[in-house]
Amino acid sequence: MCAGFAVQFDETPVPAGEPLIRYVHVQKAFGSKRIYEDLHFDVLSGETLTILGGSGQGKSVMIKILIGLLTADTGQILYRGVDLTHLSEFQLIEVRKRISMVFQLAALFDSLTVFENIAYPLREHLRLEETAIRERVEAQLDLINLPRSFAARYPSELSGGMRKLVGLARSIVMQPEVILYDEPTTGLDPESTVRVNKLIRTVQQERGVTAMVITHDMGGAFYFSDRIAFLSGRRIHRIGTVQEMRNAEDEILQNFLRGIPDEEE
Repeated sequence: MCAGFAVQFDETPVPAGEPLIRYVHVQKAFGSKRIYEDLHFDVLSGETLTILGGSGQGKSVMIKILIGLLTADTGQILYRGVDLTHLSEFQLIEVRKRISMVFQLAALFDSLTVFENIAYPLREHLRLEETAIRERVEAQLDLINLPRSFAARYPSELSGGMRKLVGLARSIVMQPEVILYDEPTTGLDPESTVRVNKLIRTVQQERGVTAMVITHDMGGAFYFSDRIAFLSGRRIHRIGTVQEMRNAEDEILQNFLRGIPDEEE
């Protein structure tokens, strides 16, 4: 695909339960440290797939490769049949309109108000009247249960949990097909953690988005996931529904779920 041309995607709806994203024999290393030997799995349309695994296993790398923040060494990552691994920065603009990421630290602009933070991607990528922008932003504030009066506040005036919610609102304001969550509850108090986890589930159920979640929050993973993928040994060791993973007779997986360290890591 020529780097100078905008990438074109098939707009035909992908039926729920069919592959929307495919990791095909992906390998990745940083210097002498190999992250993936053979990363190979599908993300199904309309599902919330949570990636579990020990620290340093490459969970966040997985989603950063998907949207071009990092590059794979070999293999393919297919989204709607298009290989994303060799796209230019120009072509990735269209990908990032469709696949949005909620960053671990929310990544809000400190100099912009809550309203301007949420409106930012609309102004960058769409030609909308100011009235339409206001309506879209206010709809996101309602979704995250943040009073509209907070629109004039700055990130420094918000709690950590509120900043995470605003980051999520900004990520979904473009109505993406896929949302990537990178440790969405890290550093939050229990009440804020519950709010964020409920919102992840609400967004998936009400908007039908496909989601990939990187988390250490086991309770949250069991609450909002349709399937869970367990990353171990530089590949997906096991993938299945929440119940299948709970009941799996797999010593490596069960040791992880019980918090027993893997001696090989």
